[in-house]
Amino acid sequence: LKLFCPIVFKKDFHLASNFLLGKINDVTNSENFSSRLDTLFPGSKSWDDELDHFHQSLKHIDQISTLKKQNQDRNILLQKTKTFVFENEPITDFSIKSNINWAKNILEKAKNYIPEDIPIVIDNNKVYSKDIEIGKNPSLPDIDYYKSSLGNEAQIDLAIKTAKKNEKFCKNETIEKRCEILKAASQKIRENRAFLIQNLIVDIGKNLFEADLEVSDAIDAIEYHLNHVLDIFSKKDIKFEPKGTILIIPANSFPLSTMAEAISSAIVTGNTVLLKPRKENTLICYQLANLFWQANVPKEFLQFLHSYNDLFERKIIPDNRINSVMISTSVKYVRKLLKLRENKDIIATTGGINAIIVTATADREQAILSIIDSAFHFSGQKFSSASILILEKEVYDDLEFKNNLKDAAKNLKIGSAYDLTSTITPLTKKPDIELSKALSELDTNETWLLKPKKDLNNPNLITPGIKYGTQKDSFTKNQELYGPILSVMRADNLDHAIEIANDSKYALAAGLHSLDPREHLTWLSNIEAGNLYINSKITDAKIKRQPFGGYKKSCFGSGYKSGGENFLLNFLNLRQKTLPLEKLPTSDWINSLSKFLEKKPLSAEELKLWYASVGNYVYHWQRLSHDTDYNKIIGQDNIHRYVARKNITLRVTKNSSHLDALRVSAAALTCNANLEISYTNSKELEKFNWIDLLPVLPNIEESEKAFIKRVKGGNIERLRLVEKASKELKRAAALSETYIIDAPVLANGRFELLHYIKEISITYEYHRYGNLGIKESEMRKPIT
Repeated sequence: LKLFCPIVFKKDFHLASNFLLGKINDVTNSENFSSRLDTLFPGSKSWDDELDHFHQSLKHIDQISTLKKQNQDRNILLQKTKTFVFENEPITDFSIKSNINWAKNILEKAKNYIPEDIPIVIDNNKVYSKDIEIGKNPSLPDIDYYKSSLGNEAQIDLAIKTAKKNEKFCKNETIEKRCEILKAASQKIRENRAFLIQNLIVDIGKNLFEADLEVSDAIDAIEYHLNHVLDIFSKKDIKFEPKGTILIIPANSFPLSTMAEAISSAIVTGNTVLLKPRKENTLICYQLANLFWQANVPKEFLQFLHSYNDLFERKIIPDNRINSVMISTSVKYVRKLLKLRENKDIIATTGGINAIIVTATADREQAILSIIDSAFHFSGQKFSSASILILEKEVYDDLEFKNNLKDAAKNLKIGSAYDLTSTITPLTKKPDIELSKALSELDTNETWLLKPKKDLNNPNLITPGIKYGTQKDSFTKNQELYGPILSVMRADNLDHAIEIANDSKYALAAGLHSLDPREHLTWLSNIEAGNLYINSKITDAKIKRQPFGGYKKSCFGSGYKSGGENFLLNFLNLRQKTLPLEKLPTSDWINSLSKFLEKKPLSAEELKLWYASVGNYVYHWQRLSHDTDYNKIIGQDNIHRYVARKNITLRVTKNSSHLDALRVSAAALTCNANLEISYTNSKELEKFNWIDLLPVLPNIEESEKAFIKRVKGGNIERLRLVEKASKELKRAAALSETYIIDAPVLANGRFELLHYIKEISITYEYHRYGNLGIKESEMRKPIT
């Protein structure tokens, strides 16, 4: 053991233990010659066995490749081979010398890069206007870096008219043609990797490694959905219609990949797009749009429209001709947009107060690596960046852990995005009031473990900050923040830690560091977040592998995850064309509804619709209710799970189809969702009495006025209607952020059930320093 174990002080023995365990594994493995060293001498059986192994290996020497295994070269452009199976685009391997030189060349070009003025592009014309906005380079805040044109009211109206006029042409284009064009767009991104990295560096201050990752994500975002769209459209009993004109506004932290996904998904489903960039990322959004146009996406299908923010809010957002708005932004801004649009279709991804829990059983060194990565990479500006660290009391009181956490953050390289070694780069914009307060002030009981400092030459370049002693009512525990700040809290045990983490209006990303499988199960059963990570960092979700999105106030709208199998549905209207054929036997709860329904005066066609629907709901829930790992990555499980939603209300009025209302009830019961029924008194109740369904379906009788008052009060989170919502109800829902589902009730459970369930992504890093444990024999793919 002395031979294998490095020399350390007794107090630091844990630092050598992982190396020691690896060596113990070697000497106890019967297939490793190290296990037979004691008997390995000439003439012994062990000697003869090893000699035979050597002779056998010589017979296969001609089959051994002499080529380098690491042969990626970013200087050589490769056309991706056509395949029917989606594979994630590899990030750049920076262990290869040619790729390091390639990266240095990008940085040199970025330093000398002067962007051209950016036009608006509407009605197939580039327009350079007198009204301009100055684009800034986060690494060079004192200079005006580029100019972008701003559209006026007349140009906004022309852009919307052009989009509406071309809806039918985009819709009538064959799906195969759309896929061909968008496949060319993904190849354009692949060919222009270096140029896009350069633009991400100068426009939003991403370091080269983060920018390289985002380019791969942009390619994945297009190709995954192109691979998946034909599968969705293969459901012959459903009529798929594009929504029309989609307004898309990018995320601050991932403008390239989020825009690539949204634009390609909208166009492949037959919609026209208005791309409205942000002040902070106009350059990279324009460069991406330009690549789509180079790939032959018509400029009438994809228009680029920047404008003053007040004009955007006053003229574009409320416009009824905009069929849907897709945006990534803060909760505060979504609330404003909801009121401006009066709850017309809006799909918004928002951030979160993301917490990592570390228990006493965690590998503390590994936990610190994940915490630093999750909290401070890209200066903590990602939607999924960790802002809260909850430590079980033993870890919280561990001075060595505390000092190591401080040292790890303190040793991060702070600098310009032009510096290849910088981890902390300048913020994309000046800190807002909330972030400024978090970076400068302490609440009661809080102390600075590491106090953040602003760079003297660049006020947007801020060193990491770590607070200890944060409480439940502390400012940073309850504030959505996008900056390099981490607040550390103390928990009595895991249950207490989960309670602290769940005490939030957000539910986006969460992490757990523990080596105890029992704690994994407890955490998974109780934590509230859309993306869950065990013994892993909580940022940089990959397309398909970890579909991204949360619930509560981390999502407004459908809740279909980015990079997941349902994302394309955000851009489609669905209606039932014919009845589905697949079905399975229904549960006793559904059978009781069937018996209730058979007593009512329904036609044979209506009964046929009922039985086709409920049987198909069961069929699809059998498939959706099982955990799935589509990727099978070595060393990492990536589980896709559907769970029932809570707090769904079904509203039934005198205009409602009671058969449709019962189908909604059956769908919710099938997937165990909590459904409350609100109905208004009418003559129909003489034929159809909802009270008779108690206790199978909880229900309440209330007038329309009382119901709308309850909606305004914020007591209803998700509202299902079986007819179109009235303007008054939409206005009330906009005030309370209630999501209205008034799409037709479908007999196909693959789509109807999605209204009553939510997606959860679970990533579990199960290997220990390369040791795969009981999963060693499983067939797995390498991580790319």
